[in-house]
Amino acid sequence: KVLKALLDVAFQVTGADIGSIMLLDKAKDELTIHTSRGIADEIAQKARVRLGEGISGTAAKEGESFIIDDTIPDNRIKRYMRRPYLSSSMVVPIKVKDSPWGVMNLGTLTTSAVRFNIESIQLIHKLIDLATVALHE
Repeated sequence: KVLKALLDVAFQVTGADIGSIMLLDKAKDELTIHTSRGIADEIAQKARVRLGEGISGTAAKEGESFIIDDTIPDNRIKRYMRRPYLSSSMVVPIKVKDSPWGVMNLGTLTTSAVRFNIESIQLIHKLIDLATVALHE
């Protein structure tokens, strides 16, 4: 319930059209989707990302947020940009006591005027910080 509420609030404050929260299975060193919106159930159930691989895996491992759109020159993530229906995305790590716990992925469709920026990431970081207190207890 907490994860769904966290994602719902993230959608409301950012204007996102699509998104998910992926959590880290430490035994397998992989991220899986635990809640999502705008993603087909079949895709959400099958999605697996190894820690350190892809944009979500890199964000989780490095503890670094990413904004993904056609203006970003970051070569680490350019090769993963294969979703032409998205105009702007962000991936924000979720950490508990400085340990990777997962990531929040948010995106806007090409039909949306919303573009994410550094303020969007800062807002989501604050939201995640509040939620991890509830998740950790």
